[in-house]
This record gives sequence, C-alpha cells and structure tokens, in this order.
Amino acid sequence: MTELSREVAQAAANVVVALADTKYFLAHRLASWGVGAPTLESAVACTAIAQEEAGHARGLYSLLEDFPAGVAPEPLERESDRERKYALSYLLEPSASFVHGVAALALADRACTVLLEAAADSSLEGLRKRAVRILADERFHQRYADGRLRELARTPALEHELATLLPETLCWFGPEHEPGLERELERRVGADVAERDLTDDQLVRPPCPDGRPRPLIPRAGWA
Repeated sequence: MTELSREVAQAAANVVVALADTKYFLAHRLASWGVGAPTLESAVACTAIAQEEAGHARGLYSLLEDFPAGVAPEPLERESDRERKYALSYLLEPSASFVHGVAALALADRACTVLLEAAADSSLEGLRKRAVRILADERFHQRYADGRLRELARTPALEHELATLLPETLCWFGPEHEPGLERELERRVGADVAERDLTDDQLVRPPCPDGRPRPLIPRAGWA
C-alpha cells in the first residue's frame, strides 16, 4: 500500500467504509424490495443486483486489511455488528415499499458511482483496481434503476421519495463530522483545485440544505 500519513490513511479508510457500508445495506434492502416488484422480471433483476452489491461490499471491506492497525473500522458481517454506520441513513431501516426502493437505489447507486469514478484514478492500487471492477457492474444497476424510474415517473409517491432522499444523498460522505474525513477532504480537495484550476464541469458541487459546507469534489483523482 502507498505510504500515507495517519490522517490521510484514516480519510481514505473512511471513504472505503462509506462505500462498503452503503453497498452492504443496499444489498440487504434490495432483497426485500424485490419481493414487492410489480413483475417477475423486475423481481429477478432486483435480486441479481442485491447479490452483486453484496459482492461489492465484501470486496471493499477486504481493502481495510491494508490499512494500519486502528485506522479502519471493522467490516460488517451482521447489521448490528458496529454501532457507527457509514451508510446513507435511509438504507439503515427496512422498508417494504418498492417505490421507496427504486428511489433509494437510483440515488444511492449514483452516489457510490461518483466516489468510485474518483477512486478509479486513486494512487492506492487496491482501491483503484476494485473501483474499476465495480464500475463495470454499475452500468447494469443504473439501467435497471432508470427503467423503473420511467415506469413510475407519473407516480406522486416516487416524486415524494426522491425529494425526501435527495438532500442527504447530495451531502453524503459517511457520518457527519467523521474524524479525518472532512478535514482531509477540505485540505486535499482545496489544494487540488488551486493547483489544477478545475472548471465547474469537472467538479461536483452538492448543495447541502442542512447548512453543512458544500465540498468541491473533483470527479477523479482523489486519494
């Protein structure tokens, strides 16, 4: 593993755990949402995506072994294993609503993809290789989610779910005030922007309605 300071290692480990926890819980929730799918084909596809997300989570958790002792949280084997969860909060509680599931999948999967696209250009070899493999599967996941969004586009319930879940998704990098992560994002991303003079279309500028700072996140090259 590339030699990192403890602060940088902690920030990188937290990003890996945020991705892994989100995919872990997304896999578990997809298994329930598929039961409520309107067609057999949709239910089968939902189950297949759940299995892939579970595999992604396991692969990401395996990267934590490369970090120094005491830096990375423990991987999850059961939902109750660790008190502090790094996933999007709307994935933590079970829901039988297929409409909620479609909205959650569409938003959470895209949030993960943004981070994975950045990780695919990481200086950390293990993370870079894992990100490239996962991104190959994400295209299928997004096609499935987009298809369900089109089917439910005129449903008031879908509009409500998307409006409810979107604000947190835009601000997501794991739990708020996680030690090392926010500080390292500000330091590294700020320096990166100053050095490369990135244009607006190269940055993600999520509007955070809860008042948290809006991070400028390069689409690639973090870590």
